[in-house]
Amino acid sequence: MSNDLMNCDKHIFKKTLNMLNAGEQARLSKCVAEPETALRLAELGLTEGTVVYLVRKAPLGDPLELYLRGYRLCIRKETAKQFYIHQAKQTALQGDVLSGAPSNQ
Repeated sequence: MSNDLMNCDKHIFKKTLNMLNAGEQARLSKCVAEPETALRLAELGLTEGTVVYLVRKAPLGDPLELYLRGYRLCIRKETAKQFYIHQAKQTALQGDVLSGAPSNQ
């Protein structure tokens, strides 16, 4: 376990986005990326409070395919490590988003 995970918010361990398993969802709680990177990720919709679904990971674990705000986004594992998350209420998705089938949205 890395020290940066243990030192966040009063030394309480928090789960990061890269730790999700395929089919799980979470709510983004904090981004610890460099300001320039954080701005670009926010422009892509990765903002505090956003619910994201991990659709799948590539065979070697990098990149990750996310579903958020009605679209899919692939990000690197290293980028996903910069987002702290907390549990989100499980909800049903419209279409087969998690199976990888195209949605009729």
